[in-house]
Amino acid sequence: STHTKGEHMVEAMNLLNVDAACVGNNNIAMGVDNAARLFKKTDCSWVLSNVYDPTNDDNPICGVESFKVINH
Repeated sequence: STHTKGEHMVEAMNLLNVDAACVGNNNIAMGVDNAARLFKKTDCSWVLSNVYDPTNDDNPICGVESFKVINH
């Protein structure tokens, strides 16, 4: 949403008890900084293994993880 810039999804994701989410183009449509700020508000891990930040030692953008192992 251009009005909430994705803020409305934080509560929904936390209520759904999401374990891990993959970053998609809609997550970063309002900017990488906005996405990183929102990801920190969620209770889940964010994963992305194919888009790296050259200004941050080639780590994934938004400070997310390149992989996540979850035992259920």
